[in-house]
Amino acid sequence: MNLSLSGELGLIAFLSKRLKIGDDCAYIPFQGKTLLLTVDTSAEGIHFDQSFLSPHEIGYRSLACAISDIAAMAGSPLYALIALSIRETADLEFIDSLYSGMEGAASDFSAEIVGGDTIYGEKLVISVTIVGEAERPVLRSGAKEGELIGVTGSLGGARRGLILLKEDVAGHENLKKRYISPVPRIEEGKRLSSYVSSMIDISDGLLIDLYRLSEASKKGMQIEKERIPIETGATLEDALSGGDDYELLFTIPSEHREKIEGLGGHIIGRVIEAKGIFLDGEKVEPKGYDHFNREV
Repeated sequence: MNLSLSGELGLIAFLSKRLKIGDDCAYIPFQGKTLLLTVDTSAEGIHFDQSFLSPHEIGYRSLACAISDIAAMAGSPLYALIALSIRETADLEFIDSLYSGMEGAASDFSAEIVGGDTIYGEKLVISVTIVGEAERPVLRSGAKEGELIGVTGSLGGARRGLILLKEDVAGHENLKKRYISPVPRIEEGKRLSSYVSSMIDISDGLLIDLYRLSEASKKGMQIEKERIPIETGATLEDALSGGDDYELLFTIPSEHREKIEGLGGHIIGRVIEAKGIFLDGEKVEPKGYDHFNREV
């Protein structure tokens, strides 16, 4: 069987035809609440580089990134399972520091590591499964024409920080921290859950994750450059297509505009009838990080 896939988006679209996928987490009704289940994999050479990240930083980052999927659906993380692929020559000091980082993230975001698995592998790969719960889970598919598009925080810092780390540039600690120590917006997601109609976390870039909201909701998304909150020291391109910000991107009825501003969030556009995503009125491609095309 020959398959024609257009990168990661194409693969997900293909799998969606046979599996119930399409949101940041699987969600299952359970004892009056909704159980959230997600898995996120961090691989050496793709998601992190040991030349500029310590084992503790790698561990912390891998767990925090996984927890962000729970935040994207307005949930609270509960438990984590860690599957670790590692070279048998790795020493115990390295592993101790790695797990210390993961335990630090679990503690910071009120989760508990309860088990996992280990195998031998040529490269370090950390696969994290998170179990969480939500009272009012928010999906990607509820956006309605005329609603506002909003984001928490500022964008582009993580991508610029990664570039600086790779180039071994001194200073700019605010940018480097955005990449090294992502902060899943758990409390913001829960506070927004009563008002927003759709939501996703920005893991692969504003444009590509906006496209995912657009596809799930079957609505167009129009944003304006001048409204996009850019992290100090980053560029517009960083903010549009850079991954790893882990801020929340959502749609919300206009009557709840003050709820966005009360969270320190920003209105960046509006949901429209036309299909696709638009930047200052011009239709644009969903540029961002793609695991198969490897575009950053």
